[in-house]
Amino acid sequence: VPVLFAKKSEAKNLSSGTYVSDVYSFTKGKIFTIRVDKRYITSDDKILIVDDFLANGRAMVGLIDIARQAGAAIIGAGICIEKAFQEGGKLIREMGIDLCSLAIIDVDDNGKLIFSETPARNKAGEVT
Repeated sequence: VPVLFAKKSEAKNLSSGTYVSDVYSFTKGKIFTIRVDKRYITSDDKILIVDDFLANGRAMVGLIDIARQAGAAIIGAGICIEKAFQEGGKLIREMGIDLCSLAIIDVDDNGKLIFSETPARNKAGEVT
């Protein structure tokens, strides 16, 4: 299965024809323009978006935007670690994306990070 990376900056291997989306990084405190070369994604593609962390969901929204610009079908999203105490998971699920997270962390009443006891649900409300 082909793997495609979105670039955060101009690169020599990108043609002048790219899909772009602006993504605000809360970690860096600035906006990045992510890019995918139009040669590598088409309306014939079925896309599984994979990312390491899901917090506020802005990077995922940018990737979804690029896939939709290309007319590709988004079949789901996979996340290594979802931060349940931030809004990203809810946002992505409300967009109708089938989201699966390997681990979901939350914060207890004392501010300590814990593994969430509430399983994440996909767009159909099924436990993932």
